[in-house]
Amino acid sequence: MTLLEKITFLIESNNLNKSKLSKNAGIPYNTVRNFWDQGVDNMQLPTFRKLCEYFNVTMDSMAHDEKDIEYKTDNGPAAPPVESPEATQVAIAYDEAGTRTKTAVEVALGLDFEKEGAAASSSGWQRSSEDAETA
Repeated sequence: MTLLEKITFLIESNNLNKSKLSKNAGIPYNTVRNFWDQGVDNMQLPTFRKLCEYFNVTMDSMAHDEKDIEYKTDNGPAAPPVESPEATQVAIAYDEAGTRTKTAVEVALGLDFEKEGAAASSSGWQRSSEDAETA
């Protein structure tokens, strides 16, 4: 995957457009637009660094066509997150939900067993032992 293909993938994966990328990454819009109009062969190092920092990816993985994109973590590179459009919609809905709804979702998914009693008592819902085994 070329550098331009990687940039395009990251823009699409983050639901951005050229204008939003420019504003969010602190790169002039004309510079971003020129990636597609004139290519990325003459990209300046500070611009490249800003792109990598904005997308939280390693410079090494972006610079080499034969490497996949590597996301940075506290412990070094990590595999890219795999998100479907459905997963993104669920995450957005969860972020916008109230506390009771979030607690119920966490309990249903088995993510936070400490809240199970509080969620069950406030909602009238109890997880069956069969549900707990499949979570």
